[in-house]
Amino acid sequence: MFIRFENKYRQVRHKVLATGPIFFQHWMVTGILIFAHVCSWSQNKGSFFCIDDQGDTTTWADISSAEGHMKQTLDALFRFSYATAHWELIGMDSLANSPTYQLHKGLPIRQGSIKDQDAEVIHIQILSRLLGWRSGAPFNRYPLNENLQRELKSSGVDVVSHQIFFSSDKADLRIQLKKSEQNQFQALLGTLNQFGKTAIIGDVNAVWVNSLKKAERISFQWQRQAVSVQRIHFQFEFPVLFKSPIGINQKFELYRNQNLYFIVGNEGGLFYRLSNGTKIMGQYQMKNHNALIQSKSIRHRLWGLGITQQNHFRNGMGHNLQFQFYQGKKEVISLDDRQKSPLIKSYLDLEFQKKWSRIFFSQDIHQRGLYSTQNTESIERNRMGGVNTIRGFGQESIFCDQYWGSQIETGWNLQKLGTLFVFYDHAWIGPSDRNWAYWQGLGLGGHFNIPNGELEISSGWGIPPGNGLDLRNNMVHIQYQVFF
Repeated sequence: MFIRFENKYRQVRHKVLATGPIFFQHWMVTGILIFAHVCSWSQNKGSFFCIDDQGDTTTWADISSAEGHMKQTLDALFRFSYATAHWELIGMDSLANSPTYQLHKGLPIRQGSIKDQDAEVIHIQILSRLLGWRSGAPFNRYPLNENLQRELKSSGVDVVSHQIFFSSDKADLRIQLKKSEQNQFQALLGTLNQFGKTAIIGDVNAVWVNSLKKAERISFQWQRQAVSVQRIHFQFEFPVLFKSPIGINQKFELYRNQNLYFIVGNEGGLFYRLSNGTKIMGQYQMKNHNALIQSKSIRHRLWGLGITQQNHFRNGMGHNLQFQFYQGKKEVISLDDRQKSPLIKSYLDLEFQKKWSRIFFSQDIHQRGLYSTQNTESIERNRMGGVNTIRGFGQESIFCDQYWGSQIETGWNLQKLGTLFVFYDHAWIGPSDRNWAYWQGLGLGGHFNIPNGELEISSGWGIPPGNGLDLRNNMVHIQYQVFF
């Protein structure tokens, strides 16, 4: 069997040798190429870098062309499951400074069995889907390594060790896993006296990951910002549905202001996982906004598409992306009237971070959009402000139709102790008529590592539109997070 490369200037023929499986040796090839390139500088301007196989010779005047050709050849073979292909140095003409290489293609390798040495961590069928490991499929080392880092880490599983055993034309995977501490509990509680009543207020969040050994994620949130205002949010996600690459997610929300209104929301859908950590989603959203005093109900019925991409931070660098777009109907129902109109919603969250030595920089970009031909009521608008949007203001104290904002942090890494940072949050906020207003928040804070958790304390000053900085207008945000 022959592989032929040709263009206007050169033609190369490599004889493919059938060899047994051996490990990839491209690093050795790179080192030899660099050495030959250094030696070539001692020759005259017409010295050549040669690669040939059994009499057929191809000549390059520079090392980059030769190295690029060799890499392209191996990459092409790897895509067709020739995972053990390599170049071998078989000769060196010291006078002409010309090395000679021979291509060893090996045998096509297929994926064999997979065995988890501790089956108590995650179901083997779920593990196979997350890793993209299917018996008989072409073996490729690169997506396997990526999935080991990305898919398993986000599913509450840590890889202790993994080995690949080659036999004939088959590769078997043996892996040892352990459950990672990704379950979370976060709470901020206090008391408030209002209208002659004392109530417990605060924010409680709980997250369970892979508790059912199906790589699932379940979360619960309870918020009470005033005596009469409460919010309950429940969400679950299963990344593998019926042993397929399709997953399911579902959200339920209850928001109640005892005297004015209550909101009941239901959102969910299906998603398809791609090999690079990207998810394509088909979603629906249904929300009922009930105004108690006005005896009015506003219903949102929407269908949409979305995309998420998770690039887990390595060495302090990476990015995450989430975008959703919904289109549907808005229905306003009162005692004597019923009106329908088109409705569009959009969501964007983009996070990225970079690190230089012990200095880091991060930015989170947020967008929320509510577009309707009718005037929007306060109960259906987006709620912004607080830790996740604009620090220095009360949690979800700002109501708006349109929101474009960013959270910027830069600071100093204290290594095991945590980080110190300064922040600047800003946003353009407006109603449907595009009358935008500019809101700002700035301050400083720190993330501190504590046993089995993390403590975040930040102090911020909120600057409303048209106002200057008032040092007396300060708000402290405290978050305590426990991992188990």
